[in-house]
Amino acid sequence: MNKIKELREEAGLTLQATADLVDSTPSQISKLERGDRKLTVEWVNKLSTAFGVEPGAIWPMATKGLKVFRVVDVPELDVRAAAGGGTNVEDETQIAKWSLPEPYLIQELHGQPSGCHVITVQGDSMLDENGKGLMPGDKVVVDSSNNVPSPAGLFCLWDGIGVVLKRLEYIEESESIRIISDNPKHRTYERSLGEVSIIGRVILRLTRM
Repeated sequence: MNKIKELREEAGLTLQATADLVDSTPSQISKLERGDRKLTVEWVNKLSTAFGVEPGAIWPMATKGLKVFRVVDVPELDVRAAAGGGTNVEDETQIAKWSLPEPYLIQELHGQPSGCHVITVQGDSMLDENGKGLMPGDKVVVDSSNNVPSPAGLFCLWDGIGVVLKRLEYIEESESIRIISDNPKHRTYERSLGEVSIIGRVILRLTRM
């Protein structure tokens, strides 16, 4: 038998509060507690995160021998960052969320979950001459806890005109930032540190096949 009800009550959560945390309904949570609904790995991950326990605590026998991990919900914001000559910045409201494995986000991407969000790419300045790179419509995960361009890399920033995705290099001699496009049709330019606001480093690209 699973321990959902026991852990929920230990966490001081009602059925409604639990449902709100996992984007479900009280009736669905009740069915999971009674065993009337199949307890999948996805449910184990969601509920363990809501209760603040390890996944195996939910249903030890079901997860024995399985590689069960926590997931992190990364919000997608209603912001379009231009990989081109400008940008169309809409209200920064959450329009969706992406569930990513926490170990992958932290250990592989070196991201800080609380600082990550997803935005959509506009423009073609990060496509190289062979058509490789960021495509319009691609999504990228930006880690706002990592906004120092050392080492150089791909960043989301406000360049004084709009929100853009560019490669950044810090120029120590002039204390400025070199802003670089992969597309040779788009010029490289420089801004002083006071003229830009670096939002965060791009740590993951999400693209259509």
